[in-house]
Amino acid sequence: MKKIIILLIFLFSLNFIQAEEGEFQFGLGVGAYFPLNQYTDDKTVYIYTSYNIPVTLYFGITDNFDLGLYGSFTRITDSYTTGEYNGLSGREYFNYHHFNIGGRLRYNFLPGYPFFAPHVFVGIGDNIETYTKRQFFIDGNKLYSDFDKGSYTDGTLNFQFGVDFTSRIWWVFFLNLELVYNQQINETGFFELNFYIGIDGFLKTYGGR
Repeated sequence: MKKIIILLIFLFSLNFIQAEEGEFQFGLGVGAYFPLNQYTDDKTVYIYTSYNIPVTLYFGITDNFDLGLYGSFTRITDSYTTGEYNGLSGREYFNYHHFNIGGRLRYNFLPGYPFFAPHVFVGIGDNIETYTKRQFFIDGNKLYSDFDKGSYTDGTLNFQFGVDFTSRIWWVFFLNLELVYNQQINETGFFELNFYIGIDGFLKTYGGR
């Protein structure tokens, strides 16, 4: 029995200490979306903190550099802007759907720890924003029935950078915590704080393995 336990510990240790070159990591998480500012039609959008559903996929091109794909989704109901329509002042309310997709380059800035890997990363991609169920209210809460603007979708180039901390908890499973700042070219900015659980595996033929 002791020999079996020692053998299992040895095999797990090999998994923990092997290099990240040729490694795939897939993570699915939950998190929070923190908008700093948001604009549509040159108007400020009032959006508050909401949930975030992120997904990542990384591939190790060297021991410390990874290429990755990232995506996230959030939905906020009853967002609004203030403005005018047909000469009337009021508030336009809508439901806000936000998709964030892109590519990343990630670097392990403190290598050598078998159970802990901190990374910094940069990314570029597209924020896809959809505005649905648009309504216009005047005099506080009076619905303006002649408001005829429909749903629309807009995409904007996005840059991001952040830091994450990854820890393998057992066998092929890992945990990851990341903080990301996103900046769009239309001056919209927001943070994401995400927590993942994921699995990893190695492409054995990569790099001569």
